[in-house]
Amino acid sequence: LLLMVHALGKEGNNLFTVTQKNLAAAERASDNPVHGFRRDLVRYRNLSYRCKTSQDLVRDLKGIQVILEQCNIDDQNP
Repeated sequence: LLLMVHALGKEGNNLFTVTQKNLAAAERASDNPVHGFRRDLVRYRNLSYRCKTSQDLVRDLKGIQVILEQCNIDDQNP
């Protein structure tokens, strides 16, 4: 799911596109219905800690690169 959201965000200007505007927190949350969605997906990925099967699956699906690309500053996913 994170891979699909990441690809969609790179396609153009949509709800999943990285934003770097300095908006107030209340304005960000009210303007974007997917506020924090990618952040939460990365959190779920962390649940595979100490689970070798899940870690291998993420590695095979190139998930590590996608997770590292989420380190960009994005006002919608603090």
